[in-house]
Amino acid sequence: MGVAAFVAALNSRDMTRLKQAYPGMSPAEESDWSKLLNEKSLTKFEAVLADTQPPTVEATSAEELFQLRMSLTYAGLPTETQRIRYQGVFRPDSGTWKLMRLIQR
Repeated sequence: MGVAAFVAALNSRDMTRLKQAYPGMSPAEESDWSKLLNEKSLTKFEAVLADTQPPTVEATSAEELFQLRMSLTYAGLPTETQRIRYQGVFRPDSGTWKLMRLIQR
């Protein structure tokens, strides 16, 4: 599924790559991710895929439950870890599954 591409794009901190991995991102989500990934005081960022459930695949869509563990280190502060559960909704596109929607669980 496309979850690994999404996590790799987050770790690159490159919004162009993130939009390629998650083409269904809403303008509000794009703004939130951009603020986080471009934050000047964020000196270290690491996203790790955790607790992935097998995807449910139908002809034109798939869903996958997963947990994203993000470690954030801001200048002068200890590392903070956030764990967020998501349901990813995917659609096939040119032979790969593209993330079209993220639903926080």
